Amino acid sequence: MRISVPVRDTEFAISSGANVASNAGGAGTSTFDGPPGAACGLVVTARPGDPDPGPFEPGDRQDLVWRGQGGRSCATRR
Repeated sequence: MRISVPVRDTEFAISSGANVASNAGGAGTSTFDGPPGAACGLVVTARPGDPDPGPFEPGDRQDLVWRGQGGRSCATRR
């Protein structure tokens, strides 16, 4: 069974491109592309074969889909 969880737009931000592993905040850190709400429509989905897809825990792999900040525009939603 796959579980998908939509996330509120104001509760996440992303790092992409050169912002990933930028080390701006210290070794091993990334910089956010924009503030929470700059990207939208994040949905986290457990991958097929996850024996316990309910909790999202460190080490689990999920599929992520969002718009804005390098994805599709958020403007069509507003």
